Amino acid sequence: RSLLGCVAIAFACELHFFALHRLLHVAPLYGWVHKLHHRSPNPGPWSGMAMHPVEGITYVSRAALPLLVAHHPLHFYYALINTVLLPASSHTGYEELLGSEFHWLHHHMYSVNYGSPALPLDWLFGTHRLLDRGG
Repeated sequence: RSLLGCVAIAFACELHFFALHRLLHVAPLYGWVHKLHHRSPNPGPWSGMAMHPVEGITYVSRAALPLLVAHHPLHFYYALINTVLLPASSHTGYEELLGSEFHWLHHHMYSVNYGSPALPLDWLFGTHRLLDRGG
């Protein structure tokens, strides 16, 4: 049951991130809040958490998702670790580390790849793009 809970929490966290990230790209929220994060065209691990305070609070709120459905404490810790560590890994510049190239492309095109490759939400909503390697 705990493993199924972790899978459900991972899904909920991905959905939360996609919805929030997509919303932050709508004017005027982009200019007021999210533009700060996009100042790094070649993001590194530290830029993953470089956020406006409003974005930071709403982003970290995903760690509280397990508390809303009274799951095992393990689910809360899983969501918290996922929330804190994932931005660093998705901003490394290495595709092998959880889709960093996927998010790098987002920093260059702005209107694509709002989520992560772990869940096909970008594909479902027509915002999924891959890097054209010319071959």
